[in-house]
Amino acid sequence: MTAGVDDTRRIMVSTYPERANAVTLRRHPTASVLVLSDEWNGPWAQVDGKAEVLDLPDALEPLVDYYRSMSD
Repeated sequence: MTAGVDDTRRIMVSTYPERANAVTLRRHPTASVLVLSDEWNGPWAQVDGKAEVLDLPDALEPLVDYYRSMSD
């Protein structure tokens, strides 16, 4: 899974609306994101917080930002 960060420093993840992670976040809008190093036993970071699921058409502009952040 890949993630990006928007201009307001929110972590963004793209998924399909029917996937279990999106369905679960609609019921319980809290999430943890764990970022691991490429090195074995290397540094890592965990971010815990509120989550928001956006559907189209509201998700269109944030989705464009997501893909732009991935290409930087």
